[in-house]
Amino acid sequence: MTPDLFGTVLSELPISKELRERQDRCALVRHPDHFLARIRFGNGVEHYGFWCRLCYRSVTVDLGINKGPYITAEVAQQYLAPDATLADLPLVQPNLRLRVCFYCGQVAPCEDDHALERAIHFELAEQGPIVPACRVCHDKKTDNLRRFRERLGRPERGAA
Repeated sequence: MTPDLFGTVLSELPISKELRERQDRCALVRHPDHFLARIRFGNGVEHYGFWCRLCYRSVTVDLGINKGPYITAEVAQQYLAPDATLADLPLVQPNLRLRVCFYCGQVAPCEDDHALERAIHFELAEQGPIVPACRVCHDKKTDNLRRFRERLGRPERGAA
C-alpha cells in the first residue's frame, strides 16, 4: 500500500483494523445501506454498480448481482423505477480515498485540497502543499472563504 501525502499508510493506523472489521460485519448482513449509483473515476469514465454507504465501496459482487464490481447501463436500468433515468442516480467518486483529514484528524473519505487557498494566495497556492480534506472540513473552509470575500466586497469566484 502506498503512503499518502504525509507518509501515513492507512493499514498502519490503529483504526484501519476497525474499518476492515466494519466492512466484514457489513458484508455479513448484506450491506443494509447500499444503493444503485453512478461510479465516476478521475478520468471521467462512469460505471454503474451498487455502493455501500457504510463500507464506502462497490458491493455489486457481494450482493450476487454480477461477478464484477460494475454492471452495464442496460442492467442498471432494470433496477430503476419506470420513469427514472441513469442520470438520476447518485454520483460516487471512489477516488475519495479513506485517509486522515489534515484539518480534523478523522479517518474519512478525503479529497485533495490546496492548503493555501487559491483565491487568496494565487500562484503561491499552486506551489504550496496539497492535503487530504474530508467533505465537512472542505465545506467549512469554503464557507469561511465565502464570508471573507463578502467582507472584502469581492464577488464569488466565477460570478459575473
